[in-house]
Amino acid sequence: MHNGTIFPIGPEHPALEEIIFLELKTEANVVVSAKPKVGYLHRSIEELLIGKPIQKALFVAERICGICSHSHTQALVNTIEKLMNLEVPVKVSLQRMIIAELERIHSHLLCIGLLLHEIGLETYFMLFWKNREYILDCFEFLTGGRVHHSINAIGTVRCGDFTKEKLEKVNEYLEKVKLFIEQHRKIISTHEVIVSRFKDKGRISNAFAKNFDVVGPNGRASSYAFDIRKIDPYELYADFPLKICVRKNGCALERTLLRCDEILESIKLIQNIIETFPYHEKISEYKPKLSWNISGCAYSRAEAPRGELFYYIEAKNGIIQNIKIKTPTFHLLGLFDKILKDVPIARVPVIIQSLDPCFSCMERCLVVNEKGEKHLLKKYHQHGVKHDH
Repeated sequence: MHNGTIFPIGPEHPALEEIIFLELKTEANVVVSAKPKVGYLHRSIEELLIGKPIQKALFVAERICGICSHSHTQALVNTIEKLMNLEVPVKVSLQRMIIAELERIHSHLLCIGLLLHEIGLETYFMLFWKNREYILDCFEFLTGGRVHHSINAIGTVRCGDFTKEKLEKVNEYLEKVKLFIEQHRKIISTHEVIVSRFKDKGRISNAFAKNFDVVGPNGRASSYAFDIRKIDPYELYADFPLKICVRKNGCALERTLLRCDEILESIKLIQNIIETFPYHEKISEYKPKLSWNISGCAYSRAEAPRGELFYYIEAKNGIIQNIKIKTPTFHLLGLFDKILKDVPIARVPVIIQSLDPCFSCMERCLVVNEKGEKHLLKKYHQHGVKHDH
């Protein structure tokens, strides 16, 4: 029987990026077990999507996450286009890829900045977020929105053509971010305070990453080279050279440095796209259409900034009948107890932030019990009912 102290972190905590509740059982100042409790951000997105016309569903899906909003609509629209057996113009795919890679850069800069904020390095935090502003500026003049872009439509994009002038400006901003990351990746790897707080903390072994199917940067920092852009290419990723960045040690420091590596690789990919961008190719003008006579089922995967994003839909006469979404953070639920066990409690915020979890993405499901009754996850947690997520 546990005789220690139960120490709650969250659901609101100044050291964490978003709402998360961890119930830590501790002996003295050391974690004995860590149990995540979810449901505090539940909006029942999957239930909201059911019954929606496909075009309206894209706007709902974009609101699942404010950091990887484009990845959600990209995965959903790819699923619909697969269901329709629709071939998308080259220019449309390239524009989607540019936004997707800018989103990856933006997400990684945000994560690294918050991680440095955790250990009190406020100057570094502000420098990383200053460079994040360059990416948000790119979003604004390319799509009109800094957070939600709403560019994806069936077979086309809503933002029109990316002009040469706009993409030259993107390239100018990317060069600034590239120079900054090249300089500060080396500083991060040698900075005495950063190394002492990050190195060997929250380590995930390669075998552990594979067993728990840890996706995205968290898995690749443990030499688990799993990247949907490479193993199951979508859009036109197969037509461009793409290096899967991996590191070996799998600790908080390696996850931070790997995100720096991926920022540089995404910059390289965007610049390659810009070099070959077909400015003169015409794409069909977006025309609002709520009625699509689409029926059947299909799935699609995309490599969101945090890892594999999976969409499955069933549609009938253009209306979504069923939808399931699996996001990268889902794979972390069983991981917290493993990597936080025997860790001093002061290290917990750094380890959590180095994993970059997004519970607002993950909390969408309904739970159906053996009687066929539907319940929100939060209701189940409040009543202590055991369930499979």
